[in-house]
Order: sequence, then structure tokens, then C-alpha cells
Amino acid sequence: MKKWFLLSFVFSATSVFALLPPLYESAREIDAILQNDAFKGALPSGDMILEIRRTPTGGYVIITQHYRLEVDVLYKKQSMPGVADFDLRFHKAETLRPGAVN
Repeated sequence: MKKWFLLSFVFSATSVFALLPPLYESAREIDAILQNDAFKGALPSGDMILEIRRTPTGGYVIITQHYRLEVDVLYKKQSMPGVADFDLRFHKAETLRPGAVN
């Protein structure tokens, strides 16, 4: 009985500690977006990023001087505890009207 209790405690603790805190998970998502080839091809390199904002659906909106780009973060189902794996879906960049910021 003690062995089963100890094993269940160890496995439940492992799954809790394997997850990243929200700050680090969002940093990981943003880093993945910025390193992705689709991001590099979606916006001109001459534009400066002004804002990266989280959307209510769990993705991001990236605002540059002239463009707005939406990126969806799609988490994959996991069979084991650990750092979550995700895919990114890039929408077509929209040209901003002069003076617009969203």
C-alpha cells in the first residue's frame, strides 16, 4: 500500500513540476514565433515591432510600423506530462492605416 501511495505521489508531483509557469510558457511561444521562417517571410525586415499582444483565443497579435500579424498557438494533445508542444499558424499580414495601432 505504501509503495502505491509513494508512486502515485511521485507521478503526480512530476506532472506538476514538468509544466512551465505562464511567464516562461508565453516567452517560449513568443520566441518560437520570432524564430519561425513563416514570421520572417510575413513581414518586411525594415519594419520595427511595436507591440506583441496576447489574444483572448491564446494566440498573439504582432504590430509593426505598417502591419498587423495574427498568429495562432495550437497546442497538441499530450499523452505524457511535460513541456507542452504546439504548432503555429500565421495569418496574412494586414496593412495598417496611417495612425492605426490595432
